[in-house]
Amino acid sequence: MNSRSESQRRRQDLKPPPVTASTSDHPDRPQVSDAAWLALEPMLQSRGRHVRDVRQVFEGIAYEHRADVPWREIPTVFGPWQTLYAKYARWREDGTWTKLTSAT
Repeated sequence: MNSRSESQRRRQDLKPPPVTASTSDHPDRPQVSDAAWLALEPMLQSRGRHVRDVRQVFEGIAYEHRADVPWREIPTVFGPWQTLYAKYARWREDGTWTKLTSAT
């Protein structure tokens, strides 16, 4: 099995919260409903460098997963793609992403 298919399989196991009527894969609309965000926000308390808007970063990561676009093609409305990817990689590595995706 090549590493790309293994990576894709791993990504399928770690999907963002489900899409509801108030969410979409359009960058100008919220990716996560306000109700879902209230449940997720406590799990995202900063343990290091402060991210200027954690919800914006989370929504950018959710957009990347839902739209299935390369990190470099995430709309700038979510912030720099490098910030989004770095935060996603950190959350995935420390288990936060798994907690987030299983909480919904």
